[in-house]
Amino acid sequence: MVIPAQRNQPLRNRPLFGSLYASLAIAGVASGFLFSSIGCQHTSTLSQQHHRRVSLTMSSSCSTNGLSWSPLADLIDSHPKDVASSHANQNAPRLAKDEDFAASVQKHWKAEVDTREARAIGAPITYQTSQGVPLYGYAVRPASGLRFSAPGILIFHTAAGPQDIFLRWKAESIATDPELGGCVVLIADILSDDIGWAWDSDRRRYNNVRDEVLASTTDAEGLIAREELQRRIQASVDALSSLEGVDANRLGAVGFCMGGLPCLEISRMNISGMRAIATFHGVFDAVEDEESPGRQEDAVGNAESATESTSSIAQKPHALICHGGSDPFVKAEELKACERIFRRNGWEWELLKFDDARHGFTNPAQDFNPSDAFAFDEQAATLSWTAACSLMRRKLAL
Repeated sequence: MVIPAQRNQPLRNRPLFGSLYASLAIAGVASGFLFSSIGCQHTSTLSQQHHRRVSLTMSSSCSTNGLSWSPLADLIDSHPKDVASSHANQNAPRLAKDEDFAASVQKHWKAEVDTREARAIGAPITYQTSQGVPLYGYAVRPASGLRFSAPGILIFHTAAGPQDIFLRWKAESIATDPELGGCVVLIADILSDDIGWAWDSDRRRYNNVRDEVLASTTDAEGLIAREELQRRIQASVDALSSLEGVDANRLGAVGFCMGGLPCLEISRMNISGMRAIATFHGVFDAVEDEESPGRQEDAVGNAESATESTSSIAQKPHALICHGGSDPFVKAEELKACERIFRRNGWEWELLKFDDARHGFTNPAQDFNPSDAFAFDEQAATLSWTAACSLMRRKLAL
């Protein structure tokens, strides 16, 4: 379903932010505290209709004991220079491109926090894939009042990596949502970035890692698997599910920019408990359609959907794609392929389109981006975030 976003006023022209995101786009767009070592071995079979079958043995820590929690308000009040500095330290990673980026996010974050009573705490968390690749996430939960059984939500990062003040703001916003009754959020890492090296203007390391993570293989039937990306997604799901209070039967995921790719991959993985996905200006480049001559799945799927009951549709996992109509990095054919893949794998799919919005429209730091491809759009940001939160409440709340 495609829903054209209703707008109260036209997009205003705004200056944009630093050269980093422009270089990321041209290239393809876009701390840790070790768990107590309690090994958790289990086998996950990634299977779905029209998808290559992949068996992975996951091995990730399964205890929250020892995590070093601290108020996220400390980050709001930090000096922007400290937020954007390269500390080469896992416990104090670089979280912003520069001072302007940090200050812009802090300003909007503080304005939001001042309107609500709930506060959140966060902690760096290190976990690993089945092949021993370390990943450096960040867990966020309400400072108080969390129910024993709470939803768990993953946030997948942009090409700037998991160490990002913008993502911590969004994680706190979700974690303290009163209508969800509080939930636990994990900012997932798919780059293995412990200190914020993905902010570097030299993109060679990022490009190499991105190519490795997004490499895909196909079998004789043309079925696709991004096996390394799936391993990192599954490790993140395991880490989130192991956190105290998380109900592994009520999981969701949110992706920004590059984070659209792991969200799409989730639809292929048959992850138990995954009920909802929302992406914001997500990129879906190099997404194969999986459609070959002679296949009639789309026609069959459309016929079946016409006879599905309302209750049947309500039980399906649901994907919301929030897209800027003026985003030069997301092609129409990629969105169509994205829809086919979600639907083929049993997901309800919804496109919320903002005609004038450009890439990165949710992030106020885009006010400092010199590239015309990027712009913060306050209306699109607000409407898309409201729609995503509504979806999470509908699918995850008790």
